[in-house]
Amino acid sequence: MSSAKPEIFERIFTKLWNSATNALSRSIVTLADVQEAIREQYVAHRRSVLSDRNPANFFKDFIRNRRSANGVTQDIVIPIVAKAFAPSKIFIVEFASITRAEAEMTNMLTVASKAVYELLPPVPGIGR
Repeated sequence: MSSAKPEIFERIFTKLWNSATNALSRSIVTLADVQEAIREQYVAHRRSVLSDRNPANFFKDFIRNRRSANGVTQDIVIPIVAKAFAPSKIFIVEFASITRAEAEMTNMLTVASKAVYELLPPVPGIGR
């Protein structure tokens, strides 16, 4: 049986994607979002191999398994860049969405938003 995790990610993305603005309605996915998507997947298929009891492990487990991560077929990609630049400070740039086919031409990206995040309490080793 294939992993249900790509479907969970697609459910979350679809819920947050605003096609009128071609952007996410919010940039943070909460643990409650993950739990809700797992429950929706269960209702849709009347079966689930995933538990909604520990959503924090959901993403960690997904990225550790390259096969499941490579199984994502979402056509829309939102490129981001993150750079630690000072003690406990991270600069994040989110670009406008592109399609998977356009991903080869990343020299044409348009900046959608920029932000500086300061981690509190400070995290040793970030931005030294």
